[in-house]
Amino acid sequence: MKLDYFGNLINCILITIIINNFTVYAQDNNAWQKLFNGKNLEGWTTFLASEHKQKPYLINKDPNKIFQVDEGNLHFYKEQVQDLVVQGGYICTKNEYSNYRLKLEFKWGDKKFAQRNLKNKNSGLFFHVQEPTGFWPTCIECQIMEGCVGEIYAQNFAWFTTTIDSLIIDSVSNKTFPRYSDNGKLFDYGGKKTSMRMLIPKKLDKSDSWNKVEIVVHGDSATFYINDKLAAKLWNIRYIPPGNHSKKNL
Repeated sequence: MKLDYFGNLINCILITIIINNFTVYAQDNNAWQKLFNGKNLEGWTTFLASEHKQKPYLINKDPNKIFQVDEGNLHFYKEQVQDLVVQGGYICTKNEYSNYRLKLEFKWGDKKFAQRNLKNKNSGLFFHVQEPTGFWPTCIECQIMEGCVGEIYAQNFAWFTTTIDSLIIDSVSNKTFPRYSDNGKLFDYGGKKTSMRMLIPKKLDKSDSWNKVEIVVHGDSATFYINDKLAAKLWNIRYIPPGNHSKKNL
């Protein structure tokens, strides 16, 4: 089983979040494998930002206890004080995977922190991950943000093909984003050395209870399900190296 350079990531962007039942089903051995053992972060690497997200990053060093396991659940920012500035970061599987189904359950904590105090709670599931470009890696993201879990992000130099029905002006940012539609027209999206967001037609997540996220990956395609409902399909996932216009698969 092989995913790509670093494996799967779950990132924690300045909110409290609780994760349980993190498993992967690999098609080449027809069995579910637990990624999170409910006791500790064995099998994972942790990354935390230093000041201004510049190297050296804190790798497998967590002096402020950003990541904690408690009663079988994985907590982000469990002991951090609300409204203060906190470190951003992510955890990454040490093993690599391809042709798999990945499932997790999560619910939001109550706290917000200074960097996102007036914004929706936000996290995400990264896959097809390449080496970090700055602090965050080039990858595809299944968004885990309050109110829009299941949206697609192309991070840094990643690209994908999907179908959309229209371009939508976001009422919060006043920016224009494409909106996914299962029966829409073909649309190629990504690049620009930043995160490229694609909306989904309706809210699928719940704010006050556990949510289920599942991604099904086969080759260069992926399908997102949120609470057992289809959120998005994408394919032709690839990476355009900086300064090189040739496209390679992730």
